[in-house]
Amino acid sequence: MAAQKIILVTGANQGLGYCIVSVTATRDPSAHFILACRNVEAGEKAVEELKKNGITASLEVLKLDVTNDDEIVAAVDAVTAKHGRLDVLVNNAGISRFPKDASLPALRAAYTEMLQVNVSSVACVSAGFRPLLAQSAHPKVINITSGLGSITNCLTKKMNRSPPYGTSKVAVNGLTAHLQTAENDRVAAASSGEGGPKVDYYSVAPGFLKTAFTRFNERGKDPYAGAEVIVQLILDEAGEYQGGTQWEFEQGKMQQVPCLLVQAASLIDDLRGLGLSPGTKIGLASNSSGFTQRWSSYDAPSYVAAVKPVTDKDVAKVIAFAANTSTPFLSTGGGHGFSTTLDRLHKGIELDLGNFNNVSVDADANTLTIGAAVRFRDVVGPLGKAKKELPIGSEPCVGMIGATLGGGVGRYSGLHGMILDSLKSVRLVSAAGEILTASTTENADLFWALRGAGFNYATILEATYNVYDETAPSVLNADFLFPPNASQALLQYFKSFEADGLPAKLALVWLAANNEALGGSFIMINAVYVGPKAEGQKYIQPLFDAFPIRSSQVEVPWSQVNAAAFFGNEPANYTCPTNSPHNVYGGAVNHFDLDTFQTFYENYDNLTSSLATQLSGTVYFIEFFPNQAALAVPANATAYPWRNITAHLLLNFAYNATSGLDDKINAFAQGARSNFSAASGFAQPELYVSYGHGDEDLATLYSKENLPQLLQLKKKWDPQNVYRYNYPLIR
Repeated sequence: MAAQKIILVTGANQGLGYCIVSVTATRDPSAHFILACRNVEAGEKAVEELKKNGITASLEVLKLDVTNDDEIVAAVDAVTAKHGRLDVLVNNAGISRFPKDASLPALRAAYTEMLQVNVSSVACVSAGFRPLLAQSAHPKVINITSGLGSITNCLTKKMNRSPPYGTSKVAVNGLTAHLQTAENDRVAAASSGEGGPKVDYYSVAPGFLKTAFTRFNERGKDPYAGAEVIVQLILDEAGEYQGGTQWEFEQGKMQQVPCLLVQAASLIDDLRGLGLSPGTKIGLASNSSGFTQRWSSYDAPSYVAAVKPVTDKDVAKVIAFAANTSTPFLSTGGGHGFSTTLDRLHKGIELDLGNFNNVSVDADANTLTIGAAVRFRDVVGPLGKAKKELPIGSEPCVGMIGATLGGGVGRYSGLHGMILDSLKSVRLVSAAGEILTASTTENADLFWALRGAGFNYATILEATYNVYDETAPSVLNADFLFPPNASQALLQYFKSFEADGLPAKLALVWLAANNEALGGSFIMINAVYVGPKAEGQKYIQPLFDAFPIRSSQVEVPWSQVNAAAFFGNEPANYTCPTNSPHNVYGGAVNHFDLDTFQTFYENYDNLTSSLATQLSGTVYFIEFFPNQAALAVPANATAYPWRNITAHLLLNFAYNATSGLDDKINAFAQGARSNFSAASGFAQPELYVSYGHGDEDLATLYSKENLPQLLQLKKKWDPQNVYRYNYPLIR
């Protein structure tokens, strides 16, 4: 009969440690569990709760502060006296700390404490119990690490991270490797089993868990699910898992986490072996020099390698390789996407299309052709020089093709429709690695789907648009700065256009924020009228009557509207921001319910005022664009379903996601989104897909009417679901 297995778990009175005991004891009730805790009373309460929940295995509480050497010695003596051996040691106890302030002493204290608890104590506890482990037939030490402990993740993924904590987990992985190497050397040099059987050391990454450790963050996974990877190692009697390895439990099975630097080197070697053109850049990660940087680091994808091709065939080779090897990848143009679904891409390839930056205007043919990396600000100069225009977005740093694939909203939609309505054709690489053209006459079914759901089907290399003669040589750009107490008057002004709709030449954008340099909370209104000041003045006079703190009116050509807007806040030489966290939620309404809008603004202003420093950079937009030309396009002409939206809402929360604000911000934003949806005036929820947070249902993003055809085309053009990260149709 097998001896009773003795399992000791540090920090076992709550969180992951408690769940490890609970799940393991449920599956192996014959084992004996030692709950090692700093607070014996808390450990005893945990034992009571486990028993109440039906655990029948024998349970024992052991006082152990892992940072106290005397207590480690006493704990070892206690286990020796009572059991004479230890079969499994789980080093679960750990902490996460942030520096109390920006001073060097505070920083040093944070690192010292983190390394003391998370690393030195793991080493000391493991060494202390080593003689008892030597008495076991199959001894194991399981060290809890984190995805933050991966050097490659640090280099390739903008995570919600803390350098002190992440550094400590890098050290835990290194400690595990060194302990295993030393143990292997000992066994190889020993004779007659001297020193006992080989101890297997493991690192495990349970994932980001919803526990007290993370302040019960709503984005965390169930800690019982996180415990599964540890439980599998504890219960492994066949020696299936080799010591010195790191494991995670994902997609219902154990998965070994290779040394990610080795994985990166292997993947980079594979990419170099594809025979890509000279000039193609291949590197470790997207935050390396020479690769396109993402706008937002919030829930960003995780890359192992990045490749920046120079030809269409290079792109096709990379995509074919990724598809054939089931390697996840994401094509990056402007890098401005912010869907939280992008976080599902782990250890993949960034396919950086930054070299596809061509801009060509054919004034005679009234066309514009651009490469995949071109942003809105790159096209205004060449088009303005040719006295041409087309609808573009109001943020100059956004990639133009990416915006087009979602629909593309902007100030000129009353005159020329949505951006996708101007799209004439695209050259692309399919999920199968084929270079194709799509238009209304060639691969027309794919072209239909690309316009409104394009993230799901292909990588666009180049796009050609129809352009238009400039509507007016000068455009009125008017900006207004108001205090918060003007909100009701401004909302009533917006609502005054509701019955007849905005004139086709008028566009309004509301921006609300809190900036201590500007005296705190404020509201800015940008009004653009496609025509001279004398003609547009009557439409914006009510804004002057609302007594702005500051106002400005300038007449500029179409090509300078974005640079002039909001008092010239983003001029032509503006540096596009990168690698900062943006937690974004969108909304849409058919009419302005004044009570809903005013209540939200008051709540938003209270939130941003109370957390002015933490939420610095947070903005709330109302984009009130005309839609006459957009509505004139037949509903079934493209896959974009929501041409009837009156105003788009965008809540851009900028904050350090490790600051503990995540739950508060998400709860606030989700509540606001629900309230706006209820008062939107739509029969069913509607949302411009590119403004989605990423958690919306498919019908809200793509419409229940379009979904069957979109899914059918998905099966035809991407049956392996290669394109599955950016607002995916198949989740």
